[in-house]
Amino acid sequence: MADVFTQSGEEILTDILDGTIALPTWHGQWGTGGAGAVKGNTALGVAGPEARVVCVMSQPTTDTNRFLSTITATGTRAVIEFGLFTALSAGTLIARSDFTAINVVVNDRIEFTPDMLHS
Repeated sequence: MADVFTQSGEEILTDILDGTIALPTWHGQWGTGGAGAVKGNTALGVAGPEARVVCVMSQPTTDTNRFLSTITATGTRAVIEFGLFTALSAGTLIARSDFTAINVVVNDRIEFTPDMLHS
């Protein structure tokens, strides 16, 4: 399993901190294929057909931001990746995770809770 804060994610964070752009609404999406998560990723390997969902953001500790996303399957598939984006469609991939397949069928839900640790 790999969790990667992308290069584009670092650039967006810099722009948020210096006021170049406003804080976006975060969105989550799962995917079903592609190579592993790496810093240069700009998209999921194969985005699932389900729409991106708005993330609920929290701060469980002083140095951690959590992005909660719950996605409901519209069909049978093996989910192997998750991405955090700056927009509902298009948008910038901030972070990407890949993991062992989670097989879902219609109406199954996965709750993703990626944490961004600041050290």
